[in-house]
Amino acid sequence: MSISSPLVILAVFLIMLALLFGTVLVAAVAQAIVNKVRGEHGPQENTTTYPTMLYPRY
Repeated sequence: MSISSPLVILAVFLIMLALLFGTVLVAAVAQAIVNKVRGEHGPQENTTTYPTMLYPRY
């Protein structure tokens, strides 16, 4: 099987995609842990980190 085989290219692409997704997931979990440890759960702290309205504003 040659290096330039479409199957090899697809496999490498999927591995790269999985690595990227994993990195983003780890970063999100780390951010959540940091927020929990710091006790930041008000909307005013999270406006910069989460521009999308994940937390309801009370």
